This record gives sequence, C-alpha cells and structure tokens, in this order.
Amino acid sequence: MRAETLDDALRLQNSTGYGLTAGLHSLDPVEIAHWCEKVEAGNLYVNRHMTGAIVQRQSFGGWKRSSIGPGAKAGGPNYVAQFGFWRDRNEPDAPVQAPTLFSERIIGRASDLTEADVHWLRAAAASDQRAWDAEFGVEHDRTGLASESNVFRYRPLPHLEVRVGPGAAPRDLVRLRLAAAVTGTRLDVTRSSERDAADGAPVRSAGDYADGLAHRAEPARIRVLGAPEPELLAAAAAHGHSVLRGPVLLSGRRSCSACSASRR
Repeated sequence: MRAETLDDALRLQNSTGYGLTAGLHSLDPVEIAHWCEKVEAGNLYVNRHMTGAIVQRQSFGGWKRSSIGPGAKAGGPNYVAQFGFWRDRNEPDAPVQAPTLFSERIIGRASDLTEADVHWLRAAAASDQRAWDAEFGVEHDRTGLASESNVFRYRPLPHLEVRVGPGAAPRDLVRLRLAAAVTGTRLDVTRSSERDAADGAPVRSAGDYADGLAHRAEPARIRVLGAPEPELLAAAAAHGHSVLRGPVLLSGRRSCSACSASRR
C-alpha cells in the first residue's frame, strides 16, 4: 500500500486491529521519534529486520488482538509475576514522602474510609510515585549493547474497565484511582448493585455486563474489585477479554502495572 505521508502510513498501520510488531526504515530522527510515539504495536523495529525477537534482548508481545491474557510481554520484567499470587505485608510501609495534593484530593473525595484506610492509601500513593520514578516513567535498556539499542518502555492503557462486585472494600476503587492518576489511564467503572460504594459509578447487572462483553469489537482488560461474577468470567473467557481479579495491593510496582502496557 502506498501512503502520501508518514501520518497516513500510521493510520493504515494502526487500523488493522492487531499490533504485534512494526518496523520503519528512516534516517530522519524526528520522523523516527514521531513514528515510535504514534504506532500501535508491542515490538517496534527501526532500521533492521522485523522478525526474530531475541530472548533476554527483546521481550515479545503485542497490542490489541495481538496480546493474550493480561498482556504482559513474554520475556519482560512483568511476565512471570502475572502467574503469582501477591498480597500485602501485614503492616503498610509508612510513606517516605508527603502525599501530593493531587493524591490527597482523590483520597479526600472518597467516603466510608477509616483512619487505617487513609494511612494505607497515602502509603500506596507514595509507592506509586516510587514505582513511576524507577520503572514505569523511564525507559530501560538493560542489554547495554554498543551495536544496537534495545529500549523497554511503558505506555498507559487508553482505558481500564473496573467492575465493582460484591464484597469490594471502600478503599479498593480509591486505590485504583491513585494508580490510574499516576499512569494517565482512564477508568471506566461500573458496579453490580446500589449497595457497592463506587463513587457514583453506574449500575449494570451481571447479565447486562456479560452481554456487552460478547459484542465488543476489541478485547478489554477488566479489573474486578470484590467477588468476580460467574457471568462476567464466562463471557470474558468466551470472547477473549482479560480479567484481573487478585486482591487490591498497596504496592505501586504491582498496581501500576495493571494500568500500563509495555513496548520495546
């Protein structure tokens, strides 16, 4: 296919619904930077061939319908962790820095929080910032090769669906909002009943929500708070949606990864 401009080529490239690998040959650094920022694929290759990702050099995995399950890239720093079961320490670490005004506003808007919840959330906000500064907000090239660059970086998910089910703690959604604010991810929240505190999120029955999943054009990543509904799990499994349903954690390293997609 011929394209008149680079942006036209990007439009064609991003319109397929898939995004495993993509490549560009160019000697213009501005053009390369623009393409790397806008192309929707998991592995980006510049001025080299586009197949044969090398273990411990280029982790592997794509975007949109080129991803499987939670979408952590095979061989990357988050792949093995998705198969584990994580829980917080008995006592949260005290924040090593004062909470930002932004995180305090998110916490302050919530209702039904105990004093212990507020302390836990402030520690979570501090953990998010540490994780952003060390991992999610910076680029990494752990190979250190002089012959080529192998950059691992994160990009925020366009949106993360949040399903507040029975038994969700009042602080759970607040915790997720803190992580999403750091990564720049929009949360689309629904709740299963009026009894669940979800900051005014709309109520959709389990049947309606599951029916909606069956008609999605694109795969969704869904973070479940509280007990997962059987209808949701069945619909997600049948139609290729990813469901994250572990406990809500204080750790920014774990919580921010739910709101981010990695690219190399």
